Amino acid sequence: MSPLRHVCRWGTALLAALVPTLGHADSTYKVTATRTQDTITIDGTGDEPAWQAAPEIDGWYLTRINYGKPAPDDTKVRILYDQDNLYFLFHCIDSKPERITGYTVQNEGFLHQEDNITIILDTFLDHRNAYYFWTNPLGVRTDGRIVDDGEAFSTNWRGEWETKSTIVKDGWISEVRIPFANFQFETKDEISFGMLLDREQSRNQEWSNWTPDGVNSAKVSRYPHLEGLKGIKPRSIFSITPYVATTVALKTTDDRGVFRPNVGADARIDPTPWLSVKLTANPDFSDAEADQSFLLLDTDMPLLPERRAFFTESEHLFIAPINVFTSRRIALRPHDRVWGGLQLTGKLGGLSFSMMDVQHRDLTGRDANGREVFENVNSGVIRLQQDIGKRSMISLVALNRSGRGGL
Repeated sequence: MSPLRHVCRWGTALLAALVPTLGHADSTYKVTATRTQDTITIDGTGDEPAWQAAPEIDGWYLTRINYGKPAPDDTKVRILYDQDNLYFLFHCIDSKPERITGYTVQNEGFLHQEDNITIILDTFLDHRNAYYFWTNPLGVRTDGRIVDDGEAFSTNWRGEWETKSTIVKDGWISEVRIPFANFQFETKDEISFGMLLDREQSRNQEWSNWTPDGVNSAKVSRYPHLEGLKGIKPRSIFSITPYVATTVALKTTDDRGVFRPNVGADARIDPTPWLSVKLTANPDFSDAEADQSFLLLDTDMPLLPERRAFFTESEHLFIAPINVFTSRRIALRPHDRVWGGLQLTGKLGGLSFSMMDVQHRDLTGRDANGREVFENVNSGVIRLQQDIGKRSMISLVALNRSGRGGL
């Protein structure tokens, strides 16, 4: 095996986003959530008595064509919560229910051009980042994150939530349950979220939402508020996810087989609402779901979707207006392996900070005897971002790779 060659490189990028003030003021619209002690079953009917106790949000406005006018087909929404979950009941009125369209059946599908509704939550109320939950009349679940007030989107995040939809005589109903355990937020007696509710109607390509002042769904800084969340439980301070897998192979040259166990784990610690620490050990074997669907016929570096949980939960924190960093460039090839990694992320006031350091082994080629040659590599990325007002920021992104090549 050839001796290890060591190269250290630091690259930095200073990114400034000075977003001009929009023509509309920030939305002052808000709604108070209704607490329930009843058990809510997500069955797409909304027939529990608790739903009738929640105020109805109606009178939606168009946001694309005929902007600012009342939507011809209104949408009615009720919101409930308990200590563990946030519930939504959408009744999407449609004067021609026979033309309601829903054809995507696979979760994480792209739902535009069919009937759909979206729930978007700014749970930390930083007016910058938000989670979105997107579904259609077939109950498909698609989710992700909006980053830096709509400057970027992350589609690799996967939340735990439940939805069920049904077609009724005057439209369609969607019932949604979103656990608070998906989120990290401040522990206070009463919590407020930024929230936008959006609807797309397929047959006439009309978009509408619950605000009369035309809030764009990507502009987190202008979201109205969901208020009155009392006594709710954020996600646990500590969690660990172990992985176990085995490989069994039969050799053709003799009768001996190969049994190769593989174990790994991810861990998360949230010592405070503004700080999160994540650790991983040997996570790579769990990304086979993503990689098996790609056939590499050339030498270009492919940009594969990220499925390793250690990378996906905080991926949005390293997204920049330009593609400076992608985690799939770490241990990219099938024979590469991540030994372990550390993430430190948080936000103090208007300053956000994100740090990730990963130790991995990369296949670099073969020696004169045909044996595989590997190299131990350390990859790191740091991002510091200072918010300026509600719609501007300045960021510093620094990349480091110790070993052959670069990120």
